[in-house]
Amino acid sequence: MTQTFKMQFAGSRSSLTRSCRYLLACFIGLMTAAGIHGQSASRPNIILIVADDLGYSDVGFNGCKDIPTPNIDRIAAQGVRFDAGYVCFSVCSPSRAGMLTGRYPQRFGYERNVLYIPDDPAMGLSRDEELFPGRLQQAGYRTTLLGKWHLGAHPDLHPLKRGFS
Repeated sequence: MTQTFKMQFAGSRSSLTRSCRYLLACFIGLMTAAGIHGQSASRPNIILIVADDLGYSDVGFNGCKDIPTPNIDRIAAQGVRFDAGYVCFSVCSPSRAGMLTGRYPQRFGYERNVLYIPDDPAMGLSRDEELFPGRLQQAGYRTTLLGKWHLGAHPDLHPLKRGFS
């Protein structure tokens, strides 16, 4: 059985604030579920697919006919879907930082895309920020990141140092 969550699209700051709070509440719900089921062998799998510039109707479960997406369609049919959502920032890196921390990036000074400077430990998401993957690991989950990171190129900022295994 698929659960579907809908939100209205709007461009105002207050709408974005409400939307970010809604997404944060969903993440907190997942984290609570992880904590409750942390000792159980029947913990739910959590798969978060983030795609830059993916349109709403670019996947089969939303009506796309010319691009087959059978595996994503099956995941959507068997899991929880968010039919509309917002990011908390208009560019990639702060948006990802907000999603992984559950905080507005403006609150911790992360308001631009980072440059690729592998020698600079300050060019990326601060190690002071706690990320959801670390919390999931504390609850007994194994976490993996595939694809784009864009939260720092210094070795201390890599995904394997930020809660992904």
